[in-house]
Amino acid sequence: MSQEHTSSSSSLLAAPFRLLIVENEANELKALIIGLRMEGIEATGAPNAQTALSMLKERPYDIVLTDLMMPQMSGMELARQIRKEYPDVTTIMMSGFSLSTLQLSRHDCGIVGFIRKPFRIDELIAYIHAKLNADPTCEMPLPKERFDLP
Repeated sequence: MSQEHTSSSSSLLAAPFRLLIVENEANELKALIIGLRMEGIEATGAPNAQTALSMLKERPYDIVLTDLMMPQMSGMELARQIRKEYPDVTTIMMSGFSLSTLQLSRHDCGIVGFIRKPFRIDELIAYIHAKLNADPTCEMPLPKERFDLP
């Protein structure tokens, strides 16, 4: 992940929110947390799906950004569990694999979006802003086929 610092990206967010990042690659998880915190976002990390579910029980999160491919429980399985137990939590999938929106929507797991790795922190923030505000446009337009689900 690129940690480019853009002072204007945090101004994209209308209201504060709590973000839980689920990523089994320790360096990627750390980079995401640091990059998002530098932009003023309350970001916390979990190294796997089971830890994420435990963290969701302990405190509320607005968004879960989860990797697709993880040991023990995949991001898809985690998203299904989140939708079942925490229906108000927005779940966004990230992966280095190129998946179509049709492939993701067939899984019916409550994922509201997909972002393909690698991405820059400012791209992620703009995308989250658009999803939270149900705004199809944002200051940094993102390619529809790369990010949005129907």
